[in-house]
Amino acid sequence: MIPGWQEPNFESQVAGRKSQVESPKSKVERPAELGSLQARAMRHFRLWTIDFGLSTCSFRPATFDPRLFIASVITCLCLLSPLARAGDLTPEEIIKRFAAKETEFREARQSYTYKTRISAQELSDYGDVRGERKLVIETYFTTDGKRHERTIEDSGQLYSLTFTQEDIDDAANIQPFVLTTEDLPQYSIEYLGKEKADELDTYIFSVKPKHIEGHKRYFEGKIWVDDVDLQIVKTDGRAVPQSSTHRYPRFETIRQMIDHKYWFPVWTMGDERLIFGNMLTGKREVRVREIITYEDYKKFEVNTKIKFGAPTPP
Repeated sequence: MIPGWQEPNFESQVAGRKSQVESPKSKVERPAELGSLQARAMRHFRLWTIDFGLSTCSFRPATFDPRLFIASVITCLCLLSPLARAGDLTPEEIIKRFAAKETEFREARQSYTYKTRISAQELSDYGDVRGERKLVIETYFTTDGKRHERTIEDSGQLYSLTFTQEDIDDAANIQPFVLTTEDLPQYSIEYLGKEKADELDTYIFSVKPKHIEGHKRYFEGKIWVDDVDLQIVKTDGRAVPQSSTHRYPRFETIRQMIDHKYWFPVWTMGDERLIFGNMLTGKREVRVREIITYEDYKKFEVNTKIKFGAPTPP
């Protein structure tokens, strides 16, 4: 975001409200999808029923086969052993494995349609919305299977800021941060330990770019990696580089499992007072809130049609 023209005087609109608490309309609740007990239970239900097939076992005296029972137990123990060893992985091995999973996820996400809803708001000191710009960007496929993006809604106005194309690009690439094997050499990654992210057991890492190259955008902050799926489930940080005229709020992004396989970004929020300018040009402070949702994920399936030639005459 960059400074726009001088904001109008809104102070008269909120006169006498210095003792009033923040407006309820300005409060934004963080979604509970990331670590809800239901989501956690469904994930382990998937592990046991689909991968191990234990839910299909029944033990009735008339049909019980000891050999089948022993074979089932041995098979389950063999399948469980990689999960048991997950806690013994070194930080380097965890990074290597989750980066490989992120590579798979990035490729898989390319085959999904979805909508990105962006709300950029200017707030007063009391939390009132002074200006707001809303965009809805649709990611879709044409009938020939080509992936495209289009803006299907652009409304509202910001008075003291300009929402730039760089902000839109960050909403597509930085807020839903993906750290693939190919990206690893660009970042310094430090293991910080294990931590609960809501109800999920996760590994937490500090991530920052080693070098800033040209106008390329990077992520700097922390990531939480699920200790079972070895995928990023949460990020907290900001887009870099920043300057005195280009400032971006710190954000938190939450992922949710889609189609029982990959953790997709579903919600991002940043709320921060940004300071523009410097000692020479003068400084100006603007409170900014940015809310992004990624929704309506649907896997694109190509409808293959087979055309047969004209029948051969008898």
